[in-house]
Amino acid sequence: MSKKFKCVDCGTLNVIDVNKKVLVCPNCGKKYSNRFYEGVDKDNVELTLSKQEIQGGLEFIGSGYNPQLEENPDPGSMLIVRKLVKTYPKSDRVAVDNISFSVRPGEIFGFLGQNGAGKSTTIKCLTGILPFDSGEIKICGHDIVKDPIKAKMCMGYVPDNHSVYEKLTGREYVNYVADLYKVPTDLRRERLDRFAKLFKLEFAIDRQIKSYSHGMKQKICIIAALIHEPKLWVLDEPMMGLDPQSTAEIIAHMREHCANGNTVFFSSHNLDLVKKLCHRVAIINEGKIIDMFDLAGNEQNKANLEERFFRLTGTYEDRLFEDYIAQESADMRPAAVLNNND
Repeated sequence: MSKKFKCVDCGTLNVIDVNKKVLVCPNCGKKYSNRFYEGVDKDNVELTLSKQEIQGGLEFIGSGYNPQLEENPDPGSMLIVRKLVKTYPKSDRVAVDNISFSVRPGEIFGFLGQNGAGKSTTIKCLTGILPFDSGEIKICGHDIVKDPIKAKMCMGYVPDNHSVYEKLTGREYVNYVADLYKVPTDLRRERLDRFAKLFKLEFAIDRQIKSYSHGMKQKICIIAALIHEPKLWVLDEPMMGLDPQSTAEIIAHMREHCANGNTVFFSSHNLDLVKKLCHRVAIINEGKIIDMFDLAGNEQNKANLEERFFRLTGTYEDRLFEDYIAQESADMRPAAVLNNND
């Protein structure tokens, strides 16, 4: 399906020409910036609209994301975000701009965007770390503002900066978190022993966290987030600094978690990992969700994920998709190692 935009002045629905940097409504002459542009601005056309006006003037059809549908989600969704708005003090920029989405039971949901797009702000709002200006967030049916304790009891959160009490041992820290979530002693002991073995932390679980490496701190954060077996697991760049074995173990546990009817909300810059792991994804750009689509069962969406992401966020360049290895001639490659007998 071709991309289209609706003119905000006259309402005419126009097809996007990917070869033009500036789109002009043929009915009224209003100009728009084209973020799907592929060519070169040979005529040095000056835009007559501000960035904010351009964003407000484009309504993209056929991307798979319908904000109106997302505002009325299935009430059985594990996570519901409706018309969320967040601005920071002393900033004229809207960090999260009226976004709506929901995440279903048994789903791994990918949340994609460039640095500064609004991913971490959205996550901090839905985990209750940041207040927000307007909108609604529900975790397993519990409103994060009206009933924050019940909402947070249903959720486990792994931040991107592994904030922990470094003077505690790994065991003490996990027990501290287990106390907050009222996990019985026998259950926490069994779970901690299982996760410590799973993530190869048995040798360090009784050492102070300040002696841990980056990856070990990330692992202890993950264990703490799982100790109460939350229905919703929120992960913000969870694989940062992890070795391949630990990454594989986390991926396996994410899949097992969802297979048991639970949900994972997963933010990552690793598009290869996302397309192998996620059932659905949303792309956020400059505070707005600009696309949402299925990956599970849709090989075309998986194959086109990188290109789709770069085009939608306005960062597409042909050179990013060049197959340089295939273009190399044989004499450009390193010579074979000579036999020692020669």
